[in-house]
Amino acid sequence: MAPTIRTKSSKSCARGSSPEEYRGFLRGNVIKYIARAQLKGGLEDYEKAKWYQAELVRFERAPANRKRKK
Repeated sequence: MAPTIRTKSSKSCARGSSPEEYRGFLRGNVIKYIARAQLKGGLEDYEKAKWYQAELVRFERAPANRKRKK
């Protein structure tokens, strides 16, 4: 089982950000960890990317965070 990856920065980002900003934070971390995995962290970075992607899915499923279509 992978370690819990929720970090202090993701908690504080969620509290101090708009939904759009938090969405961008999560997306950016997914991209960052996948992009650097082969060069730096290997499997650990893939696990982090997986966690941020799952958090993004949970966030998007929350009714209050869904984007409204114009």
